Amino acid sequence: MGNLIDYYRVLNVDRTATESDIRKAYRFLVSFYHPDINHGEKAEYAAKKTVELNEAYAVLCDPKARAAYDQCFFANDSGSSESTWDPDTYQSPDDMAAQAAYESTQQFYELIGKGGFWDSVTGRTSEYRDRAVRQLETVVNRWPKSRWALQAQSDILGLYLTVEQDIPLAENAARTLGRMAPGSEFQDFATLGLAICYSRKGQPNHGLQLLRALLRKELTYEIRTEAEFVLGHLLHEGLCDHEAAIQQYVKFSVAYPEHCYAAQSIYLAGRIADSVLNQKPRAITLYEEVRRRYPSSEEASDCGWRIDYLWA
Repeated sequence: MGNLIDYYRVLNVDRTATESDIRKAYRFLVSFYHPDINHGEKAEYAAKKTVELNEAYAVLCDPKARAAYDQCFFANDSGSSESTWDPDTYQSPDDMAAQAAYESTQQFYELIGKGGFWDSVTGRTSEYRDRAVRQLETVVNRWPKSRWALQAQSDILGLYLTVEQDIPLAENAARTLGRMAPGSEFQDFATLGLAICYSRKGQPNHGLQLLRALLRKELTYEIRTEAEFVLGHLLHEGLCDHEAAIQQYVKFSVAYPEHCYAAQSIYLAGRIADSVLNQKPRAITLYEEVRRRYPSSEEASDCGWRIDYLWA
């Protein structure tokens, strides 16, 4: 497994430290490296230290993982060759460390989600996203064989897809993910990401080809619904086949009525009928369907004034 990091030294605790001691030490140290108080040149070092602290905390606060770690670490210290444990009984410290490093990126998602107008103007939201990507890349590069590396690479792709200007980075992330997990749901997500990239690059036909091929496969619910929804967007924005886009969005709402995109799909169909095709009666019908089926949705409140405007 290579040289083990001394997690006790990372947290500055004794090897006999109790779980309570470890928690206190972790909370005390991690507060110094929070992204809210470390900017500029300090940010990269703080992110690295946060990863180390989370690794140490995850392993030493889990009794089984700590026992396995101690068995290996102390054996190495004494020169013993008995430095392995039963993988069926324990999760390896490497995997625990990878999980901890991956989960530590969630603080950035929280900051990105809370970012308002001022954060977007000052670039703070972009900064949080870039720092999340760097930390996720650490997981991929340091533990490439871990299942957490796949999840981290998938998240990198997802973050790049949220910004249309990041097409080259998103495309590279998608191809990397596809190579890492051939034949898996991660490869399916990579294909979906590539389809979106092609659409944004002005190659919608290539994107459509990838989506059609993907939708012929057996997919997870998450991938299939994402692909079906993206198909509507590609037909409308990429190929300007507005009628086909309306039909796709309506089909989506019928097939997945409980999905979080269901209200939005009918709303988007109404917007196309209203603003692009100038089919006012059809748009009103679609807007009214949103209000009837999803009265508490954000789209329903927007549909109200649009219906009034079209009737005026």
